[in-house]
Amino acid sequence: MAEQGVIILAHGSRLAEANGEVLKLAGLLAEKEGVGVFCGVAFLQGGSPALYEALDQAAAAGCTTIYIVPFFLTSGVHIREDLPLMLKHAGQAHPGLELVQCRPLGCDPRLTSLLWERVREKCPRIPAQTGVEQ
Repeated sequence: MAEQGVIILAHGSRLAEANGEVLKLAGLLAEKEGVGVFCGVAFLQGGSPALYEALDQAAAAGCTTIYIVPFFLTSGVHIREDLPLMLKHAGQAHPGLELVQCRPLGCDPRLTSLLWERVREKCPRIPAQTGVEQ
């Protein structure tokens, strides 16, 4: 039984393989540092489970605190308005749960290495900068 839970919240897609990438990410998260922590996935639209279902799963697994990590790059309407309202309603349905909204990925400098890696996959002539974390 895990007292702590992490739910990766993605937008969701009608394409199952796109949602599958998020499921794979949750598996990687659990393997990396998730010992004794429930790691799940939820989708706002176009995927399953929905957030309320994922919270039910985490609660059934014995979680008392659940951290919802938006797998979004920016704090748009879903993050600023929709998610807090959903968590408020979920908290009313699960009064014993502590629901914690984490920040989205945002403008994190660590993403620049990944972005350059993606560019170099298609254009290897662009040299990697020295002294830059790869």
